[in-house]
Amino acid sequence: MNTKLLFGGIIGAVVLFLLGWLLYGILLADTMAQYTNPACARPMEEMNMGMMILGNLFWGLTLSYILSNWSGAVNMTSGATAGAVIGCLYALAYGFMMYSTTTMVNSITPVILDAVISAVMYGAAGAAIGWWFARK
Repeated sequence: MNTKLLFGGIIGAVVLFLLGWLLYGILLADTMAQYTNPACARPMEEMNMGMMILGNLFWGLTLSYILSNWSGAVNMTSGATAGAVIGCLYALAYGFMMYSTTTMVNSITPVILDAVISAVMYGAAGAAIGWWFARK
């Protein structure tokens, strides 16, 4: 893994973490909570932030790798587009699988909402990574 790819992943992870905190943790916390099975959700004070940071780091690295090696996204615009598509498709796939096999969510509404939020978050992370790749 080269340095540019690694730093792109770190940048993407920071964007994903901050937007996740803002969108899921603050702005839409009550909205998402009404669709989540309380038996499946940890209270905020019990969340393992180290694991959340690690998860965001792996998502940032995954997005950086895809943008660098497979999508050809080498600037903010192409990074944002590819990131939004990747985030939305992943969220839909994961959401529909979780809805069909678990009691974590009780409606299709959060699946669709999560796909929209993911498109925004991963689009922003893709734009940041694309910006990093476009630097000389």
